[in-house]
Amino acid sequence: MQAIFFNKNDVELNVLQEHFLTIGMAKVSTSAYEAFDLDILQKGKDIVVVNKDRQIATAKAVARSMADQGYTQPVQRKDVRVLGKQALGMFLVGTDQMQAGKYISEHDRKIANKLAYVMAGGDLSEPSYVSEQYLLDIEREAFLSLCTERKTLERIEHMLKTGKPLRN
Repeated sequence: MQAIFFNKNDVELNVLQEHFLTIGMAKVSTSAYEAFDLDILQKGKDIVVVNKDRQIATAKAVARSMADQGYTQPVQRKDVRVLGKQALGMFLVGTDQMQAGKYISEHDRKIANKLAYVMAGGDLSEPSYVSEQYLLDIEREAFLSLCTERKTLERIEHMLKTGKPLRN
């Protein structure tokens, strides 16, 4: 098997980096239509209902239609491409630089590093194909480990009380 190395200008790595920054910086869309541009919503799969009074009725109609057409849960993929240590290393260097430059706090960096680990597919030695369940498992592990942190709990509590993020 030949080792695959990624360069800074590789499309695959750039797309992963864009998604990392979108999630890591908690970037949100200002409209449903901007959410399509950010790949939060998917064209042909998600719909936009602007009239707030119609949202639940539309969702119910779509769910009924799917049920009537015999919808079943898709089989979990086992061919999700992850980049492993190479992408993880790039992300970790980036989070270290962001903390050194005082753009993020120490806890922000801890959260971003957990995100990086999941998005890279863990510390796999080379790009690989993994299952959705593998990614869900490492995501759950990262989330639960962050939930044991006092600063994470403070952030959650603050968001629930004020609706605004806490930078601690």
